[in-house]
Amino acid sequence: MVRKTHTDWRDLQAVTAAAELQIARRLSRPGVAPPLRLLQVQLERHLSADAVNRQLAQALVCGRMAWYLAGRRFQEGQIPTWLMAQADPAVATVFQAVFQPAQASWLQEVLDVPSWDDACKRWVVNAAETLPAVQCLEKFDFLESFLSQVAAQDRSRRGVYYTASTLARFMVDAVDQSLRQEFDLRGGLASCQSWQSVLAENVPRALDSPDSQRPFVRVLDPACGTGVFLRAVVARIHATWQTDFSSGGTNSQSCREAWNTYVVDQLLPRLTGVDWMLAAVVVAQIGLACQLEQTGFEFQRPGCLQIVVADSLAQPGASASAAAGGEEVGSTRQWFSSPHTVVVGNPPWAALSTNRSSWTDQLLHGRVEHAPADYFSIDGHPLAERKLWLHDDYVKFFRLAHWHIERATAGLVALVTNHGYLENATFRGMRQALSTTFSRISLLDLHGNRKSRERPPAGVSDQNLFGIDQGGALGLLRRLPGPQQPAESVHYSELWGQRVDKIARLKETPWSEFTAQSVALQSPYYFFSPRVPPPTALPERSFRLPDIMPLHSTAPITARDGFVVALNDEELESRFRDFRDLKIPDDQIRAEYFRKTRSARYEPGDTRSWKLPLARKKLAADETWRSRIRGCCYRPFDQRRIYWSRTMVDWPRTEVMRHLVQGQNLALITRRQMLPSQPCNFFWVADRIVIDGVIRSDNRGSESVFPLWVYEGSKNGSTTGERVLNFSKPFLEAMEEATGVPLWGAQQLSAETEQTARELLGYVYGLFHASTYRERYAATLCVDFPPVLIPASAELYRRLSQLGCELINCHLGYDQSGTRPVAPMPGLHWNTPAGDPLIAAGFPRWQDESVYVSPEAECQRVPREAWELRVGSYQPCRKWLWDRRGKRLAAVDRAHYLKLVSGVAETVRKIKAIDQLLVETGGWEDAFRLNSKSALETR
Repeated sequence: MVRKTHTDWRDLQAVTAAAELQIARRLSRPGVAPPLRLLQVQLERHLSADAVNRQLAQALVCGRMAWYLAGRRFQEGQIPTWLMAQADPAVATVFQAVFQPAQASWLQEVLDVPSWDDACKRWVVNAAETLPAVQCLEKFDFLESFLSQVAAQDRSRRGVYYTASTLARFMVDAVDQSLRQEFDLRGGLASCQSWQSVLAENVPRALDSPDSQRPFVRVLDPACGTGVFLRAVVARIHATWQTDFSSGGTNSQSCREAWNTYVVDQLLPRLTGVDWMLAAVVVAQIGLACQLEQTGFEFQRPGCLQIVVADSLAQPGASASAAAGGEEVGSTRQWFSSPHTVVVGNPPWAALSTNRSSWTDQLLHGRVEHAPADYFSIDGHPLAERKLWLHDDYVKFFRLAHWHIERATAGLVALVTNHGYLENATFRGMRQALSTTFSRISLLDLHGNRKSRERPPAGVSDQNLFGIDQGGALGLLRRLPGPQQPAESVHYSELWGQRVDKIARLKETPWSEFTAQSVALQSPYYFFSPRVPPPTALPERSFRLPDIMPLHSTAPITARDGFVVALNDEELESRFRDFRDLKIPDDQIRAEYFRKTRSARYEPGDTRSWKLPLARKKLAADETWRSRIRGCCYRPFDQRRIYWSRTMVDWPRTEVMRHLVQGQNLALITRRQMLPSQPCNFFWVADRIVIDGVIRSDNRGSESVFPLWVYEGSKNGSTTGERVLNFSKPFLEAMEEATGVPLWGAQQLSAETEQTARELLGYVYGLFHASTYRERYAATLCVDFPPVLIPASAELYRRLSQLGCELINCHLGYDQSGTRPVAPMPGLHWNTPAGDPLIAAGFPRWQDESVYVSPEAECQRVPREAWELRVGSYQPCRKWLWDRRGKRLAAVDRAHYLKLVSGVAETVRKIKAIDQLLVETGGWEDAFRLNSKSALETR
């Protein structure tokens, strides 16, 4: 990968920015040169005006960089002329500018040619020591580095990440081997066998399949970038060609002539790359031409590199590379005309996809002709999901590849993607759809997920292959010609280790030699990974939590915790006084309070739905702004203050939070998908506003909040003061029948009978803290909401409810009675020097029952069990101090920490008491009558 000095990147950034500005100015005036107008018209088909200016500027800079990277033989030979002759008008116009700037008169109008040329040339010259050898075409894969240094917003927005050539070759070799061994194509990717020879006479084909005499193997990279996969395909085909001719004894002259004919007539027409970035297409064509030159192709005959500028996810026919008059250019028009049988690549990894089209949405839902696969249904029923990650870019590209094979009725897909689809419950519809179309599925999990806290084998340090947070996976999916049954299992392999070790393993070991584990596909989740075992069969006497507490939602997301959440009111008021003061410029507010941006698409602080200037004006007009400051549950045992206003909170989840804001209430907090690599301990309780992240720090779904009471009233936040219990009638009736405790009437509880409501919540909370529960239903808790079991007796209900209520009081900061603040444990105390101790760098640390916040200051008599206890992703005794690093602990802070440690220690004791209660009841089976039937069957 090309690495550059800061100075060189800065010069390129300046040249690119100046060109973008000048292009915008020139296009806004009349009399635009025809070549420039042509580029504008073509690019505006799928880009905004600003994006057109940016893309053209980037293409001119990257194209010139690639020109110098290609070397003297390229510059002085026939390749530039050949490339310009074969390219569509848009790309040809850029080629003329970067190959022959003196002849492109319009170029002078949009950039300073000498500065542009000097910056690009200097970048290559100064990087000579770090560039790969001239023979190594990996040097053309500089676009990711360019975007990260010069146009970070485009890299982040589109999820563009560098693909190592070793990885591309590994994937392409696996495809070639599959075509040879499973599709019986002797030449693999080089095969020119026709559809007629591959498919039996009685095999039906899609209505829009190619003519029977056309080649079966047609390769598509739908997000080709700078062409690393396309170059790998050409290299693999050329290696096959050399082997075949060597074995046939053909002389070198005949071989060269035959190869040149094969390239033009058989190779290039079967190879297609698509990318939305003009710069990527320009560099990809130059790199592929250099690859062809290395194979001995002489560029004597005209040919066509089918690498086009288009949005792969747009409706077929909508493309960027179209002629000014509205008629699409040949190669661009044709790439969608018939299905491809081999789809390879590393599509964008953007999570909040910017690639949105009604056609793609229809495709995901199986509503496109000849494309029945529906990623939004499972076993014939719609996914019962409130939030779906099926709109991630990689899922859309997977569906696009899937669509090509559906149309072709046979073929294979080889993609590098996020590995979330292997085991996340949300993707179960996608997994079932893939296993229905593809009878053979092989997966190589690259791991490297920084957020899900994967646990590598002992002694192994794992690293992400792409330097990002999401883990990766390689998927090789095949549908053979002829009738076939859905896949009953998948072959799963995995690769752990440092990035350099993973690359080395991929270079040395073909896919077929990785140890594979067969994973049976089972409804309703169809997991592609053995890391998530099938959910435990739930007893008949159980309910899913959403079925017993119907009103719930995911936790609110502020999108700016660092500004709207503070440790105290004074800190919040100080921030918002500045924020409301319109005499202070917006830029100053951004610099002071919003130094980081959540997305390169927006200015620091802004999001898709929130703009700082507008928010400041709204708050400046709000005379009651101080009344918006409220308490919130931010982390376990960590209550903070929040500025609670729709103006400042992006997703307030008002349908649930209003019941915690307007009156006295409690709320159960849990999550749907716990982590296979961690204990199932994601449970908490709150009596105030809850903020996303209270018990989790990974990207495997949000927490969900279940209020105990539902206040009657309008949805605008006001209430009548009357409330009903947020427990369903079937659950209350089942509990009544099992325990004899009258509960159904409690749905209309009054304030005087609130204790009964708390006992119900206490029972559920106590159940969730039973060690046996967390272990027994771990597989279920990793994919679904927690199940609630019906107790076998009133005695168990009463005693478990009591322990659960005491846990609730403890977690809210009270003693067992719930009437007084929790008192510090005997012996627990601080040993500090004079003054308030500072939490120093490298602290806190636990050692010998002392928690050190600096070498001189410690909290003594902290039990190991308390220090190590985890609530979800956090160790409360450590997390509270960690979040206050660099701050001094005042007396009130130290006193609070003593109460926190005491509460954690009490939690440990209560969990042990719950476990002992279940033992005394006769064990889990007797406690919940798992082998008996109840009224639940009739619900």
